[in-house]
Amino acid sequence: MSINPQQARDLIAGAPIYAEYVGGLGDSILRMYFSGGAWYEPMGRLSGRDYAVVALMCHNPYLAEVFQWHPMRDRIHVIDLGFTTPFHPWENAAWRADHGLPRESPCPPYMPSETLEFYPSPEDVKILSELKAKPYIIMGATAGQPDKTIPVQLREFIAAGAIAAGFDVLVVGRSRYFKGERTEDVKPVGGIINVVDRLSVPGVAEAVKGAAGVVSADTAVLHMAWQEHRPVFLLYNRWTDENLIPRGPVGYMQGINRPDTEHMEFSAYDPNRLERWLTAR
Repeated sequence: MSINPQQARDLIAGAPIYAEYVGGLGDSILRMYFSGGAWYEPMGRLSGRDYAVVALMCHNPYLAEVFQWHPMRDRIHVIDLGFTTPFHPWENAAWRADHGLPRESPCPPYMPSETLEFYPSPEDVKILSELKAKPYIIMGATAGQPDKTIPVQLREFIAAGAIAAGFDVLVVGRSRYFKGERTEDVKPVGGIINVVDRLSVPGVAEAVKGAAGVVSADTAVLHMAWQEHRPVFLLYNRWTDENLIPRGPVGYMQGINRPDTEHMEFSAYDPNRLERWLTAR
């Protein structure tokens, strides 16, 4: 939504719901789930003259798609500010004032949702309807940070293993949006369904709900899968292995202790663990 700072101030001042989703796509998705009972879910129940204002400060340009086909989209004013600053814009009082936002970012109320209803595009609906004939595994192999992306050889091993186990492999994601060009995720062979750049963010979220399991890098698809209680096969880089995994199941790695989750550093990939995980599906 293109508005000036004064219009933003006026809208926010009169809004029964004002929400901010910030950081990367994964950060924003987690915030959506953790505060769902206070922010996202009530947007679906707006009535009378009530409306919501949503400010986005995310370096993934596709986050706004969450609201693009929302049934209350005429009542949800989305202010998409992007994230191109050298600092966290939501923490900078001067920047916030210049853009018509309250001086301080609202603290997301902790009212987690067991599931969230997303609203795919008409094209998403067509693609999703065609997935019901056969069980599928989602592969979210690439991440905004290239060093988090699952190496090509591992993607091929995992895809081949899933196909041999009787699954289709639904490859999701978007072309690299701020760091270089996206490489081909998996070779286009029988059993691979490549929907990169074809499914919107809400479309991917709905695909996750119907998946037999999700193979993922440390990226937004991982957080969708854990929040929607789907089995996860997670691969990550050495930095994550050394800095996040030792903390246990908290923060971005909150689901690593779930019985239906397998996780390992790239170099520790074990095809036997993949086979066991697929067999349990």
